[in-house]
Amino acid sequence: MRHTLLLLFILFTSLMTKAQNDPVVMRIGDNEIRLREFMYAYHKNYPESERDRKSLEAFADSYLDYQLKVKAALDAGLDTIQGVRESEASGESLPARTSFGVDPQVENEAHLLYKSARAKVEASGGMVKPAHILLALPQNANERQRRKAQRRADSLYQAIKAGADFNELASKYSDDKSTAAKGGELPWLSKGQIVELFERVAYSLEVGEVSRPFLSEFGYHIIKLKDKQPFYPYEAQRDELYRHVELNLMRKGVAQDTTRYFSKNRSTKAKAITFESTKRKAGADRTENISLQDKEYRDAALVYEITDKVVWQKAHDEKALASYFKRHKKSFRWKQPRFSGVAFYVRTYEDVKKARQLLKDQPATQWKDILENTFNRDSVIGIRVETGLFLPGDHPLVDRDIYKRAVQPSPYIGLHIGTTYGKLLRKGPSEYTEVRELVLADYQEHLENEWVANLRKHYRPTVYWEELIKAL
Repeated sequence: MRHTLLLLFILFTSLMTKAQNDPVVMRIGDNEIRLREFMYAYHKNYPESERDRKSLEAFADSYLDYQLKVKAALDAGLDTIQGVRESEASGESLPARTSFGVDPQVENEAHLLYKSARAKVEASGGMVKPAHILLALPQNANERQRRKAQRRADSLYQAIKAGADFNELASKYSDDKSTAAKGGELPWLSKGQIVELFERVAYSLEVGEVSRPFLSEFGYHIIKLKDKQPFYPYEAQRDELYRHVELNLMRKGVAQDTTRYFSKNRSTKAKAITFESTKRKAGADRTENISLQDKEYRDAALVYEITDKVVWQKAHDEKALASYFKRHKKSFRWKQPRFSGVAFYVRTYEDVKKARQLLKDQPATQWKDILENTFNRDSVIGIRVETGLFLPGDHPLVDRDIYKRAVQPSPYIGLHIGTTYGKLLRKGPSEYTEVRELVLADYQEHLENEWVANLRKHYRPTVYWEELIKAL
């Protein structure tokens, strides 16, 4: 009897010690999140140099939202789906809905982020790649210094017009030493990244055109426009987008290993993504971390499934997007009129007629693809198309035809006929399809915020802040 009581006392003491060392820090219904689990996630997402009260509080708020989604998924019975059961039981494999080696949530978020950024940049006029020669002036330059710099700039401009190599002159004479060695070439730029006057001149040029010298607060510039594009290709930015999204998801409490969870080898037979989970190894020193990692994987699967059902699928409902746009139409208004449509160059007036007929009654989001698939065949370029929301000054064809400006567009070789197709939006888009990607991004964010607010209201979670703060 005495021996039994001793064992019970030892067991009780052990449990009390564990509870003291690993207290509950969050409570969501009957779910408890203990300190060790929270700190495991917090340490994975914040390096030691960034661990302070501010970062802990920000992470705790996001981690609570993440665990609310886990609880909602459990209550919805999503832990009974095959993939989640397998990950919880053995960590062998998880079916997914994509043939790419990327977490579907990351892929989805990356596309939305890209499309939102692209829509904004295209709406403001796309991107330019200029090169420049800078003849710098000090801020307190006197009139004699300004005249001297102006004469030098004029001389360089005349030399360029006479056939001198722009790159060589930039390398030799430009005071912008960071670009001079590259012939004055700057990176791809979009509006808002450079001083207004430089931006205005750069966007007014055609590819290959050289500006007259002009004076900014930095000195005299001569710009040569090297290239234009609506936006970066998705493929060129994909890795950077993935990194950005993954970091953002981790900041919200999504595990750093989620990508591996969804994205190892593709099974040809099942056409599913699988991953090799961390195998359980003998030894008490590894058991706890493996348990936390297994739970991390399971939670990631649950959050993916519940978010797909509650947010992602709903966000792509076209009727819902149209309704959301109608309710928030004021948010998409603008101060200046914009032309929504396409500007294109073709060979003949018959091609113009054909292009207009092709676009009639077709969704604006498909116009560019329709024209290019029709006219650009067998490696022969029969059309050059730009699409988007055009402000005055964004495109010479739009300026000439829509805004009635006295400009002379420069046609492409062999494509001499330039025209536009679309409509002028004076106060804002009339239909959500004209700014669909912006509406989609806003609507998805709205759905998620609304969902999390309802989860907080329903579960009334408790955070034991004193335990979290003591752990720092």
